[in-house]
Amino acid sequence: MRTLLFLIFSFPVLLFSQVPFAFNYQGIARNGQGEAIGSQEISLLVSIVRGFENGIIEFSEQHFVTTGANGLFTIRIGQGNFITGNLRNIDWGIDDYFIRTELDPDGGENYIELGTSQLYAVPYALFALKSAESDQGGSGADDQTLSLSGNFLSIENGNSVDLSPIRDGVEDADPDPVNELQNLSISGSQLSISNGNSVTLPSGGGSGGESPWQVVDNNSIAYTGTAEIRNNSGSSSLLLGTNSTASGQAAFLNQNAGSVAHASYADGESGFFSYAQDEMLSHWLGTDDETGDGFLQLRSNNQISLLLRSLDNTANLSMRGPNGNNNILLTNLSNSRNAGFMATGDSEGQTKAAIYVSENEAGKMYTRGTNGNTNVFLSNLASNANHGYLTVNDAQGDDKAGAYVNASGQGVLFADIKNFRTEHPAMKDHDIVYASLEGPEAAAYMRGTAKLVDGRAEIQFPEHFKYIISTQTSTVMLTPLSPKSKGLSVLQKSNDGFSVVELWEGKGNYEFDWEVKAIRQGFEDYQVVRKHDLDYRPTGISPRESEPAFEPESKMKLPDRTPKK
Repeated sequence: MRTLLFLIFSFPVLLFSQVPFAFNYQGIARNGQGEAIGSQEISLLVSIVRGFENGIIEFSEQHFVTTGANGLFTIRIGQGNFITGNLRNIDWGIDDYFIRTELDPDGGENYIELGTSQLYAVPYALFALKSAESDQGGSGADDQTLSLSGNFLSIENGNSVDLSPIRDGVEDADPDPVNELQNLSISGSQLSISNGNSVTLPSGGGSGGESPWQVVDNNSIAYTGTAEIRNNSGSSSLLLGTNSTASGQAAFLNQNAGSVAHASYADGESGFFSYAQDEMLSHWLGTDDETGDGFLQLRSNNQISLLLRSLDNTANLSMRGPNGNNNILLTNLSNSRNAGFMATGDSEGQTKAAIYVSENEAGKMYTRGTNGNTNVFLSNLASNANHGYLTVNDAQGDDKAGAYVNASGQGVLFADIKNFRTEHPAMKDHDIVYASLEGPEAAAYMRGTAKLVDGRAEIQFPEHFKYIISTQTSTVMLTPLSPKSKGLSVLQKSNDGFSVVELWEGKGNYEFDWEVKAIRQGFEDYQVVRKHDLDYRPTGISPRESEPAFEPESKMKLPDRTPKK
């Protein structure tokens, strides 16, 4: 629909010491039916054209303006959104100038050209034209007089224009901008203004009550009552003050007719900050009512899912499952606040695995079965906290297999039975399991086959075997591989090996098998029957260190309240 624009042209007059390079331009926007486009944002593209209607564009700019109820709008050409040219550089006296107007009634940039009309005179153009013609003559019959009455400027034998868009009509008898600046200051209850007087702030209200405005430290003014800040609809607000569910409350209210979204408290010496939606807490930051220890709660469906708190100057963390029991617990030993304890719990909240630092400052770890007894325990040797000890336990928690480093620094494996296992090559679903040969010694063996030559043989031990065995404890077994043997005897044993001869001064030449067993060096005093002493046992799990010190609610009393408006 094409929009018609009826323009009423007006111009400014030079009244100030500095010339504003702009002039007023008014018009009424109407649609194709002649109806005014009222109270609507429109956009205008205004161009100054030189020479003729389709001449050179010397200047153009864009305006966005909202029409009045009757479609009237006013713009100041020279103060719009610059597009091209410079209004200051136009020499109005050298040629004719035209104004071209284009409109988008929707406030966009889809402009409709409304037409081009010639500019016959503006104050600055008249002045420029007069200067260009070098008219230096005296007054004549064509001289006219300008007069100002209020905001209306009139020209003799002509019309008048309203200057209210560019001046306020106030006569300033004192143009000095400095001596009108004043400062407010407060000292105690005295409020003063520079170059003026002072007043004393009252201590009581007009009706005899105490004023909510009070002077506090650092010459500040405090409001001691309850203050509430709301939006236009009143559905959201900030509530500050004491007239609420707790002293010193500050509440942020959401859109649900003022239900509390955030709240903070200063209740005696305890402080809280919480967040609630429909009176269901989602997190809570504050202090224990009785102990003063700080805590942080994260909640789901009004049930604690994470609790971080200080207890006896020690930080504790509890992470919980949907049933409210501990899944993970970070705390300290019951008998040592400086010894950490990390535990994981079952659905009942019972600890089933834990890592902690024990009383002797050594790390420990255990897992428990469904009956609550320890089934795996990683600890240290009782007599040396730097020697590791691992046990695998039965249903009663008694160790049945393990590995440790003894007091002499020797690694030890123990079990009821020690097996060698390998997959069965012919039966895929089976293993071959050999049991270790047991005995009361820590021994090593070596065996081989040698040959008698003229009834004698020398057997040399490999070098590595000599480093392992104690020669004085060795036993040699010989098996002749000839039916004509008269028998064999060990003639001599040494660290390097042993000598063999045939009995009855025999001179046989045949092979024989041999085997040597000997106690390992350093294990000559191997004890078969041992007392339960510290050199052979691990440190146990004492009752004091088997459980954490922190049971989340054991010493914790939270305020029994949900913040409300």
